[in-house]
Amino acid sequence: MRCLLVLTLVALATACDGDCPHHDDDELAIYVKEKQEVRKWQDYSFKFVVAADKPFCKCKINLKKIVKGDEHPELVDTDFDVSLRTLRDEEIEEWKATLDHHHHYTHVVLGTVKTGRLSCRDRAPYLVRYGDHHHDADDDDEEQKDGDDHHHHHGFFFLDVQGCKRPDEE
Repeated sequence: MRCLLVLTLVALATACDGDCPHHDDDELAIYVKEKQEVRKWQDYSFKFVVAADKPFCKCKINLKKIVKGDEHPELVDTDFDVSLRTLRDEEIEEWKATLDHHHHYTHVVLGTVKTGRLSCRDRAPYLVRYGDHHHDADDDDEEQKDGDDHHHHHGFFFLDVQGCKRPDEE
């Protein structure tokens, strides 16, 4: 069964790359609640949105856990279930009405993440991203100055599993 899943994912990734328009990361906005709080051993789900004013491939959207590497933080795959759905025009307009600022997004993908039962190992920073590269920390600092503290346009968030010690307390 795993072999079939791997072959399917490889086929999808290969098919996706050929059909995708080129898109710079700076042209996309990623909305996700910056701090997700959940109790240990609880199932949890949350949503995020990727939006742009030009078409983009939803198959290039991915979720990574940020872990301590030897020299720099590393991005690793999660075992969370992530489903993606492209919003219709009416849904895009409804979603844009919830924003506290005006944008001309015409292409929006809604992501739903189901974590399964969370343990202390899941307590970490995560990144919803588009493509294979990520933003520099300097870009993130500038983005936070815009006063929008509910969403981070570059996809960074922290999963705070309640009942777990912080790494510096262990």
